[in-house]
Amino acid sequence: MTLKQAIIRPEDCIGCTKCLDVCPTDAIIGASQLLHSVITEDCIGCERCVPACPVDCIDLMPMPDEYNPEKLDATAKSKRSEHIRSISQQRKERLARLEAQEREAFFASKAESSERKGYLEGLLKKEKL
Repeated sequence: MTLKQAIIRPEDCIGCTKCLDVCPTDAIIGASQLLHSVITEDCIGCERCVPACPVDCIDLMPMPDEYNPEKLDATAKSKRSEHIRSISQQRKERLARLEAQEREAFFASKAESSERKGYLEGLLKKEKL
């Protein structure tokens, strides 16, 4: 089995960021409305980006020998595995931080909304008196 790696055709990329969301190693970089590209060293060939792309601009090419675990010696394979584990863990931590920030912002907004509601109810009571 030949391992494949994602390659984005720049002329077809619309910058939708859908491929970024599904990549388990954050191997795809770019921003909304801007061209995306793949960090060759970080792509593991999982192919999750392919069905996520609405314009079908991601091709799968044979993985370069220097990143292909099937072609690495034991030491290089171990280093590659450690690298992939490390970047995968960093992604999980980043997503957990973002989720915590979103949750915190939601509850802060809800508390602020409650305070405003109480303030407005107090003003309305004063008006009725």
